[in-house]
Amino acid sequence: MDVTLNAYLRPELFDAIPAFPTLLKKGAEVFLVSLEEVVGKNGKVLKSIPGVDEIADFSSFRRMELLTQPGQTLLPTVNCFTRPGSVQLVNETPGLLQADYERVRALEKGGLFSF
Repeated sequence: MDVTLNAYLRPELFDAIPAFPTLLKKGAEVFLVSLEEVVGKNGKVLKSIPGVDEIADFSSFRRMELLTQPGQTLLPTVNCFTRPGSVQLVNETPGLLQADYERVRALEKGGLFSF
């Protein structure tokens, strides 16, 4: 919206916009994976998602989208359509971004979901 306003009201600011954006940080979108074994054909009923609070405290945390909620059945992830959600991570330091990515993957193995 600011760019549009500058185009009409402050052309000198609009002309100063670089032709190509400059990346100030590194980022990743992590598709969450359910690694749980299926009990029968119906999967497991999700009691809670305790790992959400831990992920929200990561230095790289930007946003989270959950596609499942407590009380729903969670099946193992087999493709992008069966993922239980995703987490967006952004950080100026690539090492911190990588560490937070690895922490998400560790939580998937234990601590992200409660059944």
